[in-house]
Amino acid sequence: MTGVARGEFIQASIEGAADLLVLCLVGPKLYDRGYGIAATEVIEDLARTWIADGPEGSIELQLMQTVNQSGNLNLEFANAFKSERARQNREILEQKQADEARENSARVTTAEGYAQHSARFAALRAEVAAQRPASIAITVKRRMPTKAHD
Repeated sequence: MTGVARGEFIQASIEGAADLLVLCLVGPKLYDRGYGIAATEVIEDLARTWIADGPEGSIELQLMQTVNQSGNLNLEFANAFKSERARQNREILEQKQADEARENSARVTTAEGYAQHSARFAALRAEVAAQRPASIAITVKRRMPTKAHD
């Protein structure tokens, strides 16, 4: 990383931390009046990082915890963060359950597969039998022997 790129990275990190500090102190409603990016995006990112890496997963989360420990965390922000974290946890749980259900439905043992195949085959046979006429009369005309051939 060049000196210029490193300087830009540090400046962006400081600005991001300052924006988060303002959000933690004033809450989402006042923050959305022009302090930076939308509060909902910041809260979603924080919740995602918390779920993936734990409460100390990023400098932003550590900053949020420091503000909380000092007793200055805005209640509206705290509630929004907790509800977003709970929502994301529910989505993850629902996705896991859907994946497990899909995986369980895909597993068919040989006996189950044979039973299902037999049941479908029996149903098809019954359907075909119902469509066939009960009896088909076939009349064969035999040639009557003529006296010349006797």
